[in-house]
Amino acid sequence: MKKVRIKIPTNVEELLDLARLNAAKHAADGASSILNGLQDYTWNTLADTIPTCLAKHQQAELLRRDTKEAYDQRDRMWRIIDEGVKATRDFLLGVYRATPLRLGDWGFDVVVTNGRVRVAIPENVEQLLALAKLIYQKHVADGATSILNRMQEVSWTTLGPTIQPCLDKHQEAEALDSDREQAYGERDVLLEPIGNAVRATRDLLQGAFPRTLLRLGDWGFDVSQVTRKPRKKKGGDEG
Repeated sequence: MKKVRIKIPTNVEELLDLARLNAAKHAADGASSILNGLQDYTWNTLADTIPTCLAKHQQAELLRRDTKEAYDQRDRMWRIIDEGVKATRDFLLGVYRATPLRLGDWGFDVVVTNGRVRVAIPENVEQLLALAKLIYQKHVADGATSILNRMQEVSWTTLGPTIQPCLDKHQEAEALDSDREQAYGERDVLLEPIGNAVRATRDLLQGAFPRTLLRLGDWGFDVSQVTRKPRKKKGGDEG
């Protein structure tokens, strides 16, 4: 037994391509178009929104790619800076074990509660970079006498100049992300009625041509026949 399946694409570009075919068939049929029977949607109006929706989708996709690239570039610098800040905190806690409040000279927020010292590292990217900048400024101010010159695997002389480029890339990524969200939002406003019209068109045509569903291909729908396996009888064969 064969069952006919008419799927609506979930991919945005494929859905918009199908919408374009729906609209083209509707326009070609003119006053005799069966889609004039749709009550909630009119392809005469929606057809003009398809190119705009596609352009907005492609813009959003490019922004998504650029946003990811900017965040990746930021993260490559940020991870090294984050590691350097944490190593610096631990190094200074070792140097000033008896006087941990001195870490405040490098910009660290030192909290002492019941004799326990807590020096938190910000998780927020901009706050961490602000702390890194304070550490670097203190290192530069101390010059050759900077105690951070004693660190073996972290060089603030090398690390410091990467702080501003990392912040710049972070702010670029944040701006791109905001633009991306706006573009997707504008796309979705246009896409929702188009998608709904495609579904309504499929349903109307299925009702109009219940015995000849392959005719939906004239409107661009992908009509596939699925063979269903017969169910096995319970209890086996009777003798």
